[in-house]
Amino acid sequence: MNLRKVLSTALILTCLLTLGCSRGPVVDDSSPEARKASMQKVRDSLSEEEKAKFDNAMRTLASEVIARAFAGDESVKNFSKENFDGKTAAEIIERAEGSEARMEAFKASKKK
Repeated sequence: MNLRKVLSTALILTCLLTLGCSRGPVVDDSSPEARKASMQKVRDSLSEEEKAKFDNAMRTLASEVIARAFAGDESVKNFSKENFDGKTAAEIIERAEGSEARMEAFKASKKK
């Protein structure tokens, strides 16, 4: 096999792997404007059922950050980056599902 065929095959395989492993749109938290625009792109890519789950996840995470902020948790400064930046809708929904457990752990740590 000549070098040209090897390189062509490698290029085709790379393209197929890249397309096959696409995660979908992700949130860009580099600025408030980028976050807003990218969250809208993420939401627009979803089915109606998925949009409802995504919207609920956003409300859940918003409630978590508000509760933590009122409790004086300094980690809320990084909350957006940790929970949204580079994340897909599925990852944000998954993150929201763990919100209750994180809040219980946070409350328990404050009691000590």
